[in-house]
Amino acid sequence: MVNNNATYKDQDISYTFVTDPISRYINALINMKQNHVDSLQLELVSMNIFDTLRDFFLEFGC
Repeated sequence: MVNNNATYKDQDISYTFVTDPISRYINALINMKQNHVDSLQLELVSMNIFDTLRDFFLEFGC
């Protein structure tokens, strides 16, 4: 558990998290990185298809 302290209307308050709090900024960063990885994977698939078609056309002279 994580104990936290804050001030509200000039009074000190304390509260406890059952688990460590996760920042939404960290979650947003993870989401952005996952989207980037997905984009790169799609680009690799597209490049592999292009290379396969190019090799086919070069081999069979189509």
